[in-house]
Amino acid sequence: MLIYVEREPAEQSALHLTLDKPRLIRLLGGDLSPEGMTIDGDLSVLQACLGVLDPGDPDFEIVVP
Repeated sequence: MLIYVEREPAEQSALHLTLDKPRLIRLLGGDLSPEGMTIDGDLSVLQACLGVLDPGDPDFEIVVP
């Protein structure tokens, strides 16, 4: 679960991203291009974070008859 809390980033943060919701959805879908994001810090932190997420199952049945 990801939780959004609006606050100033800590000074010792390894990475700070600024992006809108559609860009976040693309990011979580695997689009790591910097377009639409402001990146401040070590981008490898993001790659490590996303590396623990399982890919979605495109055949997942949301509604089962």
